[in-house]
Amino acid sequence: MSAHYDSMPVTGYSEGIVISDVAPISCTEHFNDNRASNTNLYFKIGNQYFNVHPYRSDLGGYPVRWIDGSAPIGWTIVDNMEGS
Repeated sequence: MSAHYDSMPVTGYSEGIVISDVAPISCTEHFNDNRASNTNLYFKIGNQYFNVHPYRSDLGGYPVRWIDGSAPIGWTIVDNMEGS
């Protein structure tokens, strides 16, 4: 099981693509007002979190929306810092 980030832009997505044989983690942010919850898909590769669009079979992976340096709201996996 692994995920790999390819920074080469793909058609329609300038941030590249994550190629993975596992599904991304679904992270949901809940709000205290009347807004609907917000759910995003993320991979953690190295010390970066990749917010991705759903899988695109024509591109062979998950197009990247943006890259974060810290865990997103809703991240449920406890990271082992020595193993990162």
